[in-house]
Amino acid sequence: MDSSPSDSFATGTDPTAQNSPRQPKNSQLVAGIQDILGCICDHIRFQERDDPQTRSQARKSLLQTALSFRAMREPATNSLWHTLPSVTPLLRLLPFVSYNTGEYKFVPGDINNWERFDHHAKLVRAVLLENDPTRRPISPILISYLSNIRKTPLLPTLHTLHIPAGVDFNHSAIFSIISPSLKVLKISTTYTIDFSIALLHMVRMVSPELSRLEITDGNSCDVLSTIAKLKLEHLEVHLPQIQLPSSFLTDLLTLHPALRHLVISANGVQTSPFGRHRRTPRSQRNAMPHSSATASESVLGSNASSIFPKLTTLQLQGSLSSMITWLSPNSGAVTDLTIPPSAFPDLISADGWSGLTSLCIGSPSGSSSSQYVQLSDLVSTNFSPTLEHLVFNPSAMVTLLDHSTLELLATSLPRLKTLIFPLTASDNIYPTTDSLITLVTRCRELETLHLPLQSILAPSVNINTHSRLKHLRIFTNRDPGAPLLSSTIGLARVFNRYLPHLETFDTYGPCSHNTTETCRSIKELLYFLREMTAN
Repeated sequence: MDSSPSDSFATGTDPTAQNSPRQPKNSQLVAGIQDILGCICDHIRFQERDDPQTRSQARKSLLQTALSFRAMREPATNSLWHTLPSVTPLLRLLPFVSYNTGEYKFVPGDINNWERFDHHAKLVRAVLLENDPTRRPISPILISYLSNIRKTPLLPTLHTLHIPAGVDFNHSAIFSIISPSLKVLKISTTYTIDFSIALLHMVRMVSPELSRLEITDGNSCDVLSTIAKLKLEHLEVHLPQIQLPSSFLTDLLTLHPALRHLVISANGVQTSPFGRHRRTPRSQRNAMPHSSATASESVLGSNASSIFPKLTTLQLQGSLSSMITWLSPNSGAVTDLTIPPSAFPDLISADGWSGLTSLCIGSPSGSSSSQYVQLSDLVSTNFSPTLEHLVFNPSAMVTLLDHSTLELLATSLPRLKTLIFPLTASDNIYPTTDSLITLVTRCRELETLHLPLQSILAPSVNINTHSRLKHLRIFTNRDPGAPLLSSTIGLARVFNRYLPHLETFDTYGPCSHNTTETCRSIKELLYFLREMTAN
């Protein structure tokens, strides 16, 4: 049961470095299995008595425990190599690599002895680089030497490579681990644009199986021409500070027929020299007072015959509302759509999007440029019959969140399963618990609801039906003195009657202490009533 010397290499730290008070690595915990085993052995021996049968049973238990730990040890240790913070743990397995004068360097040794390295390298699936100040640098000469003498990929089964922002790492070391098996590349880069372009070019040549790329670079769009040449199924481009060149979008639609998931964050689209955009009639523009489409966005044209035929998920962030109009004629495959509030009028007036099942409006973090969303506009859209999930994030300021609007939504969205509203409405008009019960009983498929309320007093409605709602979260801080014990009992009885499938009842947002305590009491009373009914 002695530990293997290779176990200590999984920590990625140098033995000569000074110890610091940090949490132990997983590999260190696994290497301490013998200590755990010793505790178990002591426990089993403590149970031994003079009875021979008891001692025999204790010895069998001890043997079984030892065999079990021996069988578990190797897979447990191997799993630690699945994800590495750097290539350093692997380099330490080579007999011709030594830590000397502040960095890992090449030293004389058996350059053909790659057995331990290869054994563990084939276990690595992901390299998630970390900016660890205790990590020792790697000599560029060593990396170059390894690349020259090694004719096969260093990490033959590498699936994911993540380069976060702020990581101070040798570029050659990153290039050396690119493998034909690479499928996911995430770059949150603060490096020079030349490094990003060189990395993408290398991935294009070496990794034909790459299907997912996530890149964040707020300073330049020079990498876009290289991105457009990759054959991807999942693409996320976050360039919040710049405008996208229209050529990038045309390259995407012609070179990425297999694209299924597209996330674009940008500050608009540059003027296009090709095609002419179909101008919205003045009557329609007057009917869309909140649309933020500008001349700089009207660049994509409307003559594309086939745009992303397999695209199912589309997320737009920033000033990209014109893409809704551009994509609408070929949006039949899109089922999951996320848009900024400024694009909501464009979506409502567009002709396509008839296959939407999930619609998210606004960003989860909110923004200072929150815009209005008219709920009544959802009544007669192309996607109303198919919509199952509707989420309004904080940057979407909902208007007219009253009883009649909720009643209209319940009638217009028959397949709705998830409905999430932001904490506040722009006009400070909120529904009551009567509206809540009416909504959940008419939306027969509704399972999750987040709803701000005017108060949480017991409702007075009398409806001869019940709901399938499972998860309910409410928010109110406008009437902190209203919740009383009597209303708590009344609400518990109403929920027990109309919401027999309710599993979660809680608050969301900065609710008052009274509101939180009332919800907790309602939940406890509801469970009590269910137990009484069951008995």
